[in-house]
Amino acid sequence: MNKKLVRACESFSEGNVETMVDFISPEVEWNIVGEKTITGLEDLLQFCEEMAEAGCPEFHNTHTTVSVSQIVVEGSEQKENGVFYCDSYTIAKGKIAEIRSYGIMPQSD
Repeated sequence: MNKKLVRACESFSEGNVETMVDFISPEVEWNIVGEKTITGLEDLLQFCEEMAEAGCPEFHNTHTTVSVSQIVVEGSEQKENGVFYCDSYTIAKGKIAEIRSYGIMPQSD
């Protein structure tokens, strides 16, 4: 697996879109599980821009798993009771074809 592609996925999971634009398929599908599905690079970039304007949280990756056609990045939001996340990237023809994002709120005591 291309190390730059892995780093781009890790960077995107932490909220940095610019580093991965060259690695995204124009027909990408981003499924934010339980919320919405975004189709196409243009719509993905628009959504990320809106998130950034709203004040994107600070995320920190804790684990990355890489296989032949999949990169999975896990981490958490850097604040008390912040969300835990898992982003699964499907790679096809050297590009990110699909992103599936899961977010879990921690249980309160």
